[in-house]
Amino acid sequence: MNTLNKFFFLLIIVSGLFITSCVDNNFDEPENTLTIDAADVLTISEILDFLPATGGAVFGEANIGTETKYIKGTVTADDASGNFFKTITFQDETAALSIAADRNELNAEFPAGNVIYVKLNGLTLGKDAELPRIGYSIEDDRLQRIPDLLVNDFMIAGGQGEVIEPTVVTISELRQNTNLYYNKLISIEQAQFTLAFVGQTYADAENIDGPQTVNAMIEDCDGDDVILRNSGFADFATEVMPQGSGKVTAIASVFLDDLQLFIRDLNDIEFMELRCDGSGGQASNEIEIADIQDRFYNSGADAAETGFITGTVISDRNTGQVNSQNVFFQNGDRGILIRFSSDHSFNLGDQLKLTVSGQEVSEFRGLLQINNVPLFNAELTGNGSLPTPKQITIDEILEDNNRYESTRVIIAGAMLSGGSTYGAGDITVDDGTETISLFTFSTTSYANEPVPSGTVNVTAVVSQFDDNPQLLINAASDVSGGTIDPGGSGSDGQVSQSFEGFTDFDPVAIEGWLSVATKGDRQWYTRTFDDNGFIECEAFMDSNPATEAWLVTPTIDTDDKSIFSFETAIAFWQHQGLSIWISQDFTSLGEANWVSIDQATLANSGNENYEFVASGDIDLTDYLSGKVRVGFKYEGTASQNTTKVRIDNVVLK
Repeated sequence: MNTLNKFFFLLIIVSGLFITSCVDNNFDEPENTLTIDAADVLTISEILDFLPATGGAVFGEANIGTETKYIKGTVTADDASGNFFKTITFQDETAALSIAADRNELNAEFPAGNVIYVKLNGLTLGKDAELPRIGYSIEDDRLQRIPDLLVNDFMIAGGQGEVIEPTVVTISELRQNTNLYYNKLISIEQAQFTLAFVGQTYADAENIDGPQTVNAMIEDCDGDDVILRNSGFADFATEVMPQGSGKVTAIASVFLDDLQLFIRDLNDIEFMELRCDGSGGQASNEIEIADIQDRFYNSGADAAETGFITGTVISDRNTGQVNSQNVFFQNGDRGILIRFSSDHSFNLGDQLKLTVSGQEVSEFRGLLQINNVPLFNAELTGNGSLPTPKQITIDEILEDNNRYESTRVIIAGAMLSGGSTYGAGDITVDDGTETISLFTFSTTSYANEPVPSGTVNVTAVVSQFDDNPQLLINAASDVSGGTIDPGGSGSDGQVSQSFEGFTDFDPVAIEGWLSVATKGDRQWYTRTFDDNGFIECEAFMDSNPATEAWLVTPTIDTDDKSIFSFETAIAFWQHQGLSIWISQDFTSLGEANWVSIDQATLANSGNENYEFVASGDIDLTDYLSGKVRVGFKYEGTASQNTTKVRIDNVVLK
């Protein structure tokens, strides 16, 4: 090595030491101290001519001669976002290539937009899962990365490069001439995520087994699609894939037979337009709910204007009172029902931005709705306070129901009649000005909870069914005041149960008893086997991840009788899912204070499947006295805590 070359080599090594020992996220433009004769620079296209069908081409005397040869290109993608791992791509006016180096934060030395020189002598050109790439060597049929200590021997940073404009292609053109686009910066002008991925995160960064890559699908309006591969380590992994359409810029790649794209960051996704079917997009103007109502009622407009609405979800999907595709949605003093095209996951109090451009506006059984809204049209913007309910009389609602529908109101000083428990259908609310129906489904989580007597205040959502305005509540606690008969007489005839004479798999519906699903929708149900009746609960194969179900006895007056007992059995033991509780202030399940009864003997892993075990006599006054209720609580998960629990022969004496 002559003196000049020794000096130049030393300069590169020293520069490399400075770069690797002082890494931060604000990179200065590297100074290009390298002077290379143009005759020693090959084009990427010339290099690709050496690519063998299998194996690799080692650059040396046999193919490029004894003189040092280089390729030069502008970096088009680096590892700054984490979507590329220890890899950068670069291209010149002839073709594109990627290089694999065993070093993190390559973007510190070789950021996108800067020139890179690659010294070829001693490197290998091969295929990594069919993608042309430069690496160090071939071992075990895999192209190896350039070792960290040798990176700066082969990869030399230059200054600012020429601007590389992406090549505009269609997905069809990519598929027809795939090899022409490998490693190249491309853009597809009219693309969108398929509906299966809209609203999902780019990758699964929070997977319990570690961040997981996601192969999302992008399609065009001709129906052609291509994989967009997103790393679980990318800094945008937890962001949501948008619903609109537009331009995607990416690096074209391949994995074996699968054509795939890699974006560099979210600036490469510009999906702001309507989708191919005219839905979605990012509307720029906000519409008032009142405008939608007025256009429908006064002008007969059956579609919303181009734009979006904002507001708060005022219905609780977890109680079962509202269809799983519906939300009551309020902004200010106006509200409207939103019916999504599939089940949603929005909770009470969620604040949404909802694109409604061209969506159907119609009435269903008299209630105004924006219909068939794709889930990806909704953007969760936060969770806050519910709108303050407007105090109003029933007469005012009946006079102008269209004005108050789908909003929260409070009816003060009312009386309830027509039912002793919720879930039986219509309960009449009378505030002295008029009457209105308070409707509750039998499948709600608060069904069978007692309806208070006396004067109450009702906080509810105004709804309509055909020509009849009605009120809907989210929970029994929405009715305040009055007095509640805590249920049952305390006689052992009501509390004591052998659970005979019921239909298999029916939810428990016994006078005075309360059965409620507080997580998921599984409830205690009745069973018969070998002429013996009992009740049962389990989480096995539940469609919900968590199960919690309560069965609460009628009121027990411990001054009369206080000795309580029962029998339990288990099957397919995975966990102890049963616990026993007692409450002295029960009015509703959620508001009661519960004390655990730990004296009871329960069937467990030491018992055979379906072997009934006696609890022993439990003196309830050891825990609480007076008028109390006892609760059997089952807890489980569909993934592993799936033990089946049975209860029989509840006795009060």
